[in-house]
Amino acid sequence: MKKIVRWNTPLSAGILSTAAALIFSVGAMTACQSQPTASTADYIGIDAAKDAALKAAGVPADQASFSAAGLDSRDGVFYYQVIFTENGIEREYDIDAMTGVVIEEKILTPAAETAAEKTQETETSRTESQESPEALSQTGEQTPAAQAIDEEGALSAALAHAGVAMEDISRSRVETDRDDGLMVFEVEFITADGTEYDYKISQADGSVISYSQDMHAPQSPASGTEGLISEDAARQAVMDRVPGASAADIALFLEEDDGRMEYEGHLAYGDMFYEFKIDAYSGTVTEWEAEARHSRS
Repeated sequence: MKKIVRWNTPLSAGILSTAAALIFSVGAMTACQSQPTASTADYIGIDAAKDAALKAAGVPADQASFSAAGLDSRDGVFYYQVIFTENGIEREYDIDAMTGVVIEEKILTPAAETAAEKTQETETSRTESQESPEALSQTGEQTPAAQAIDEEGALSAALAHAGVAMEDISRSRVETDRDDGLMVFEVEFITADGTEYDYKISQADGSVISYSQDMHAPQSPASGTEGLISEDAARQAVMDRVPGASAADIALFLEEDDGRMEYEGHLAYGDMFYEFKIDAYSGTVTEWEAEARHSRS
């Protein structure tokens, strides 16, 4: 409980005025020290950050329920953390406050929660086996640690990232593989409309390592070079998928495939490398691959 002291004399009033001034000065200094190094006027704003997160997830605004959106910083970089739920799937995005680029994406699904619990159990089991001789088998070897997620969890993580429901796929396949020393699940599934998805999912935590999408462009009677969309329109289709990228970052080539023209190209932006194909008549992105740049070295 705060104690209230009343000052009734002129001398006391002067002391109060001086104290208030000192408190104001200290408060002002503290406020200055806590301000971001860049002016918040240069930031894109929370509404733009929400839009960037929705665009990255491919979720319409009227289908998303936001539970958190605010400014944060990591290693001197300020970003907006945006969390929303759509169709029972909770998604978390970190959006660069200056450029609007997606820094990090997390899919908070029941499968991911289970993976986190299993990871914790694995670490606990490993620690106990190192400390307790009874944990060793008769051959003197430690009992192998359980995988963080199983095949079902890998498929669930891939579907959540793609925004596809289980009932909307016609067939799927999950296999175990090793990628640069990391155990992964290779997940493939096809939707009812014929769109093919390929994912590499980490067995350790259920995170998406890389993914690609192969869509069938709507066939039109156009052929040859008649009715083509412009290179600017093709580049814009890529920039819509990678907020913050510029047209100058995109390498684009016009090629012919089975009598139809298509734009092929690639983009290196941030920590990711993208390869794509765009139907030159409709502007549909028919192939899209995204991979961390460090994994290509």
